[in-house]
Amino acid sequence: MSVDSAAEFGEKGTADRGRDRSGTADRDRLFRRVARGERRRASGFDISTGRCAGVVARLLNRRVRDTPLRFDVMYFRRPERDADGRWNCRWIERYDMTDSAGCRKEDDREPAHFQFNMRYLRSWLWRGIRHPLFKASWRSAFPDMPGSPMITHVERLFDVLGLDTALRDRLLTDEANEAADGLYALVERTTGVVIPAAVDTRITVIIQNDSTLTVRVEPLPGDGTAYRSRNGHERYLDEHGEWTQNQLLTDIDRWSRELARHIRESDESPRYASLRVAVKELKERTRNDDEANQWND
Repeated sequence: MSVDSAAEFGEKGTADRGRDRSGTADRDRLFRRVARGERRRASGFDISTGRCAGVVARLLNRRVRDTPLRFDVMYFRRPERDADGRWNCRWIERYDMTDSAGCRKEDDREPAHFQFNMRYLRSWLWRGIRHPLFKASWRSAFPDMPGSPMITHVERLFDVLGLDTALRDRLLTDEANEAADGLYALVERTTGVVIPAAVDTRITVIIQNDSTLTVRVEPLPGDGTAYRSRNGHERYLDEHGEWTQNQLLTDIDRWSRELARHIRESDESPRYASLRVAVKELKERTRNDDEANQWND
């Protein structure tokens, strides 16, 4: 099955294989209508292991080809030190976002090393801790003029990087042998936005009214076998469904004693000696990361 098959795009039973692949027929084959809102349609594809950046770019640009937006797909560079101890890139950065007034700004809600950190990015994307979203609109500069240039406007950003920042810090590369494992950078050249993506995530494109486009990166839906909490919270409810405190306070007291015991064991028991070494090494590595990336917060 080719990478352009209907199943690849998550569309089952909707493709008319006898229709022309260009224009409206191709658009209809890739997109499905979105129930909420008027004139909204969505299309998505999954990034599987081993997929090269060129294929991801082709799949993405097929979905945006009726818009003035154009994407390049690159890799995030794998952080390495040379013989002189210098890093080949700066892999900790703050994300860009839009504030409540719709203005583009640097995200200062969290310390930088909790935001874009290339060493942990794939896991954060896969677990849904980061939610990259890019929304842009466009209009004709001269509505009455055939072939008028288009004006593009950023409507909303969340957990994305600015292209100037990514280029300044050498975060991007076209070479697969220089790439961080399983990470991709969706680079929208018109607006200068870099959307992080990873293997085992899904890229969804939503077009509304033929004048607004949203791209978001989400974890793949689970298959129902993933771990789910079974905390038995219903035992804290009375017969009327109201919270009661007696059993809750009893459990909190028991949990506190157990936690104190585990903390003592982790600090003293030979059983956790290797864990204490690992924690010490992780603290040192984090300190070195912060120094290498010149963060003081």
